[in-house]
Amino acid sequence: MITNFFRPLVFGLSVIVAGSLHSEPEDFPLPAETSSPRETLETFLQSTRKVDEYFQSPKHGDDQTQNLDWEIKRALDTLDLSEIPDFVKRQMSREAVLKLREILDRVNLPPMDSIPGTNDPSLPKIWRVPGTMIEIGRVESEGEETQYLFTSETVARLDDYYARVEPFPYQSGALPGFYERLRYVPGDPFLRRIVASLPDWTQRVWLNLKIWQWIGFVGSIAAGSFLLVFLICMARLSRRIDPSRHRIGLLVSSILPLAVLLVPFSLKWFANHGLALYGVLLEATNLILNVFLIATALFAVWGIGFRFVEVFAELASRSSRAMDRLLVRLFGRLATIFFAIVVLLEGGNSLGIPMTTLIAGAGVGGLALALGAQAAVKNLVGSMMILLDKPYKVGERILTRGFDGIVDDVGIRSTRIKLLNGNIATIPNEEMAQAEVENISRRPYIQKFFKFYLPLNSTEEELATTLRILRETLADHDGMVEDFPPRVVIGGFERDGIEVMGIVWHHPPGIIGFPDWMESTTRTLLREFKENKIRLIPPARWMESPQDSAKTNLPEA
Repeated sequence: MITNFFRPLVFGLSVIVAGSLHSEPEDFPLPAETSSPRETLETFLQSTRKVDEYFQSPKHGDDQTQNLDWEIKRALDTLDLSEIPDFVKRQMSREAVLKLREILDRVNLPPMDSIPGTNDPSLPKIWRVPGTMIEIGRVESEGEETQYLFTSETVARLDDYYARVEPFPYQSGALPGFYERLRYVPGDPFLRRIVASLPDWTQRVWLNLKIWQWIGFVGSIAAGSFLLVFLICMARLSRRIDPSRHRIGLLVSSILPLAVLLVPFSLKWFANHGLALYGVLLEATNLILNVFLIATALFAVWGIGFRFVEVFAELASRSSRAMDRLLVRLFGRLATIFFAIVVLLEGGNSLGIPMTTLIAGAGVGGLALALGAQAAVKNLVGSMMILLDKPYKVGERILTRGFDGIVDDVGIRSTRIKLLNGNIATIPNEEMAQAEVENISRRPYIQKFFKFYLPLNSTEEELATTLRILRETLADHDGMVEDFPPRVVIGGFERDGIEVMGIVWHHPPGIIGFPDWMESTTRTLLREFKENKIRLIPPARWMESPQDSAKTNLPEA
């Protein structure tokens, strides 16, 4: 008893795995004959009869199973299924075959010889079964032979036709109970054998479904929901892997977003092929699962894109060009967004939404998004301009908008600068792309210009001594390059005194060595000037008298 109870549960959970291993049968050797209304009707009636004979047979071999799939495919090929959405086409088309056979079995069909055939000199565009609204029409496709199929209008109204003729008796040569007998049969041969081995109580019908279908439906939804939540949590946790230490591990974790994608895919296959659902329940289940399939596909694209971008950005940060990390992240994010949009458009198209409507909606949505997120778009454009111009990179000292510091990070939205006082300044890339940036780290040297004054009554000997002290002190100084020797000259007589000017270049342009050199050089010059009794005077400052606007050459008190 316990074994009989758990067998349906095992069936409901295990066939999810069987779905991923299932493959469609090979192309059948004899395609459906649809060259005329007569051949189309004969093909449909013969194929459905062979399907019914298979299920009436007590034993089913592998060869018979393959032949069954071929006959089902031949019957389906007599229908125009172009108006059925892709996400419900598989099961709804099979249900259409069952109902169409039931309708034809209750209709007094004319003799086959009276139906237009391939040998007739002219074939009508549409032939209607006498006494019904069922039509077989000509379908012309570019590059393919002309076919006669049960029209899409007929397929769309089969539910209504079946409800009307169901009370009528069967005609001679009919297949009584064909619809009720096969509506609960799984489409997959492996699952059909499992269902046949289930206990009798699971074959009872409750709310238009058999017990084994309800068990499989509820069990698969519960198991799929648990597995989906578990895989999403694991995928989100794997994003925390440090790419600098475990690059391969972060790439391997891309399997988790893909596994998330397989959950709704497997549930959808199970609902259509394993449980043989139909009607409103099938449409609702397929719609919900297709929405989840699109959502998980977006999750997979974004998760895989994030992992690859982080790994390649880490590799780029190890190169000599640190801006490559931002370049990889920027274009990696854009590529991920592009693929996500493609998935969204294809997913919407699979739900039956026309591609033109999706593209128009994406255009309007993109315009609304751009208007609502102008700052983000401007920062993104600013990031691209910074990448192209490369005015600075991480680790360089820059001076911009009153901020003086080291570039700590260049992101897609903003640039972070560590100021010399230790504070962090964050500036949007939109402003950084337009601002004037002085890159101090890229200067080839530090140029120092100095000027001071000697008294106007200084002697020639004092001038010569001043020049000698300056030139000897600056000669061969630390950080000097032969191509840039220091220069010291007498500028001439000025109102403030005799001007002495000089210029010196220091290499390398570091912010540590130069101040030390300036300190030692200044102390040396002060000591030499004092020992040689060289007097320096401060420059006079202009002061404006309150009573007179004329400028006077008086030092400020």
